Amino acid sequence: MAIEFRRRYKRQYYVVFVRYYLNVFDENRLKKVQGIGVSVDISAKGIGLITQYPLEVGSFLLFEDGNIINNITAKASVVRWAEEIEDKTYRVGLEFVD
Repeated sequence: MAIEFRRRYKRQYYVVFVRYYLNVFDENRLKKVQGIGVSVDISAKGIGLITQYPLEVGSFLLFEDGNIINNITAKASVVRWAEEIEDKTYRVGLEFVD
C-alpha cells in the first residue's frame, strides 16, 4: 500500500531550516543538544526532517521557534520513526505534541 494512503493527515512539501533542542544522557549526565534540521514535508500533526544528529524513536524535541508554518504552531514533538539515509545523515518523522 502506498504511503500516502496510510497517512491520517495530508502532507505538503515544505523546505525550511528548523532549530530544535533536546536533552540526552551522555556519560550519566544530562546534556542539552541543539541542532538544525531541514524540513521535507509538513502536515497539521507532524513534520519530516533531515538532520545530522542521530535522533532516536521516542525522543522529545522542543522547537526554538514555536511557529513552524503559517497556521501550524508547534512547540514540541516526539520522534515517531528515524532512519539513516546516508553516512551521518538521518531522516525522521516527528509528531507534534500539545
